[in-house]
Amino acid sequence: MNEPLFAVRPAVEADIPAVGAINGYYVLNTVTTFRFTLATNQELLEDFRNITKEGLPYLVATEKASNTIVGYCYTARFRPAKRGYRPTVELSIFCSHQHLSQGIGSLLLTELLRIFKEPEKYPNICLKQEPDDPGVRSIVACMALDETGPSGGLALKRFYEQFGFEQVAHLKAVGFKFNRWYAFESRCRIRQHGIQADGKVKG
Repeated sequence: MNEPLFAVRPAVEADIPAVGAINGYYVLNTVTTFRFTLATNQELLEDFRNITKEGLPYLVATEKASNTIVGYCYTARFRPAKRGYRPTVELSIFCSHQHLSQGIGSLLLTELLRIFKEPEKYPNICLKQEPDDPGVRSIVACMALDETGPSGGLALKRFYEQFGFEQVAHLKAVGFKFNRWYAFESRCRIRQHGIQADGKVKG
């Protein structure tokens, strides 16, 4: 069996410049993000600190041969100012544009979902839960629909579907970038052991 080319580990502060370099390509060239200007390393570092302070996972993928960071993903609180949304987090995932279609995104998302499923196996990532807090139950992934992208803009949609994400919203013409309007979709994966059919929390 061939040795895997890439590995996933928790991010550290020293990774942030490489994260910024990956993110910068998507800011300037795509609608994967609707930022118009590059985030500074300080802004990205503050985001990293806020996410990890919450005990949420922030991961990077590295090329084993060179130890180069080739992708990253994290979850952040969904609408953090409103406590009622605390059981929901929003997923962000980016791969180096020079390393696409090499399974890096799947590697990252598989590991992230495993952390939420089996947190006891990841002592370095503390998924904090307050006494009256049911914990993270839903993971939301948001995407723009760009018909000029791979597979007519459906490649990312299919990627999420492979991991059990289902469409929960479709908003027409809500994003504007590169002098065009874009539709926006939200997809959601609910932890199967967390929510009953009637919406009540198990346990």
